[in-house]
Amino acid sequence: MKSRRKFNLSEFITLVLVWVVMMNLFTWFMLSVLEMFFTFSEIEHIVQENIIAKYLYSGYQYLESSLFGLVFGCFFALINHLTDSLSYFRNSFGRVILFRTLLYMLALITASGIIFGILLNIGVLPDEFVNVEFTRIFTFSTVTSMLFFVFSCILFINFVQQVSRKFGPGNMLRMITGKYAKPREEQRIFMFIDLNDSTTIAERLGHIKYSALLKDCFHDLTNTVLKYNADIYQYVGDEVVLSWRISKGLDESNCLKTFFAFDHFLASRKKYYEENYGQLPEFKAGLDMGTVTVTEIGDIKREIAYHGDVLNTASRIQHLCKENHEKMMISEKLATHLQVSKLFTKKLVGEINLRGKKSVTNLYSVSYNN
Repeated sequence: MKSRRKFNLSEFITLVLVWVVMMNLFTWFMLSVLEMFFTFSEIEHIVQENIIAKYLYSGYQYLESSLFGLVFGCFFALINHLTDSLSYFRNSFGRVILFRTLLYMLALITASGIIFGILLNIGVLPDEFVNVEFTRIFTFSTVTSMLFFVFSCILFINFVQQVSRKFGPGNMLRMITGKYAKPREEQRIFMFIDLNDSTTIAERLGHIKYSALLKDCFHDLTNTVLKYNADIYQYVGDEVVLSWRISKGLDESNCLKTFFAFDHFLASRKKYYEENYGQLPEFKAGLDMGTVTVTEIGDIKREIAYHGDVLNTASRIQHLCKENHEKMMISEKLATHLQVSKLFTKKLVGEINLRGKKSVTNLYSVSYNN
């Protein structure tokens, strides 16, 4: 859970900073327009009032914008976190949009009141400014432009968040910068996790409830992925593929801990799964490490893809888990690089000729010592 909180805190701080920057940009734009075109706008009478003009060009506008971005940014991040964490909203995008919109409006009013109160208390707003009729300051055009900008920012930031989650943390930036526009090599660890007896379970539950089961399982995997620095490469049916850079995967045996932490978390929710699906789902995993090629693929639908023998080997190892009655099996190459702690027991399964490979491969089973 600590990793989840760390991830949420990072996202929270990023959103607040984005709002501070965007509100200052809006202020700069509005003041520039005001200075250039005030004679053609509805606020001409405002700039003719010396005290108001003095305030508008004093620089306090940027203080106000920074404070508003800070306060509203906090509300915005909290609203998004709330709607993301409540299970009631996971099944309906429409509910999320409606509920968020109502909360955004409430947050906007609250943030405006807070900022106005702060400015009054610290004496930034002169008495002459406060005594001016609000209707002369907050005209229809100024309020409309402000609301339009704020809700445009809301739509934009939410859109970027959803796209970022679609590609995975960090991948959107890599695609924007073109990091993987051309194929390049990386050293990585891959783990293929697959649901045991998936065909039998699917036939018993039916495809709708079976899909709900997988959705719950992969949702429960999230905290573990964050905690042990794994990247979710892709979901394929009842299978999920995780990946690490070599250093992160080998560090404190993160690649091993990920699977067994996930297995332990599912066991802790045994009652939930038995009540909803009639059994506790169990998974098996196969791992390998080595050099892969990574690049952007696709045209009308783009994604970052990995190619190489490492993925094929990890997938084949995972399929051998069932016939060897093991939860996890790893390649000899990975086994030799891992500093296996006392938490795990590593055992040689034997020489196995993997389908598609000319040479035999030593495979090891890994079990968790309870």
